[in-house]
Amino acid sequence: MALPEVYKPLEESIGYVFQEKALLVEAMTHPSYVSALYTSERLEFIGDAILDHIVVQELFSKEPQVLENWQMHLLRTALVNGDILGFLIMEWGPKLLTNDVVFEDGSEDDNRGRKHSPVLQPLETTTPLWSYMRYQSIELTHEREATSRRHAELREPILEAIRSGTHYPWALLARLHAPKFFSDLYEALVGAIWVDSGSFDACKAFVERSGLLSYLKRLRGHPPVHVLHPKEELGRLALSETVSYDVREAEEEETGGGRFSCKVLLGLKEIVDVGGALFREEARVRAATEAVAKIVGGIN
Repeated sequence: MALPEVYKPLEESIGYVFQEKALLVEAMTHPSYVSALYTSERLEFIGDAILDHIVVQELFSKEPQVLENWQMHLLRTALVNGDILGFLIMEWGPKLLTNDVVFEDGSEDDNRGRKHSPVLQPLETTTPLWSYMRYQSIELTHEREATSRRHAELREPILEAIRSGTHYPWALLARLHAPKFFSDLYEALVGAIWVDSGSFDACKAFVERSGLLSYLKRLRGHPPVHVLHPKEELGRLALSETVSYDVREAEEEETGGGRFSCKVLLGLKEIVDVGGALFREEARVRAATEAVAKIVGGIN
């Protein structure tokens, strides 16, 4: 089949030219799109395995240094998870150059009510890759819109953590709370490239283009980024003490919406109590992060 005109900027953005164009359309077709003969599920399944192979191969590399088994496990968990893959997909998309009409003094009228001559300035906009997904679900529409708003709020601090942070942004990604269909889309595209090309190199080029492998290099740098999940780290610091998370949902009239707070207890002792979370898991991750900081600070 010929590639639909609307998908041509998408193919260019992905950086891979499909021989079988139908595979790109299939990768972008959510299972809710009932009129489609094929959806992304099979491609997502094989893409998950291909992505895992690529990441493990990079981790097993002796450069810049040989990693122990536990280090490879931690890094693999940090790189192959729905949160980071979902975020990378939300950052990706075709860039379109348009013109924006502006006025020289930044306003339309001068103080005498006269209009200044407009000036055309080039404006680069990005069409999100996920917006090309075919689906038939009102619920999914609402999830996309809500996640897009959270992404707009959180993208800069997440990008800062990826580029220069000392710690992996577990709490920020938990607040983003990207639904599974975002990461499924990433893996389906990897699967589509594999089925079309049979080439690990072509798949690896896509993963590199997404920014995942460059982040892997940062995580392995000197000094390395701290990637241990705060809940796991808290469990290690607790030693023989039992860690428990008491998550509570505030009344709507108190917050104007569903918000969660979480207490962390070691045994019977309360360590921290955090609030303002949008999701239960975010509340747990943020509470664990603060508890770890408090315990480590007390030790030091």
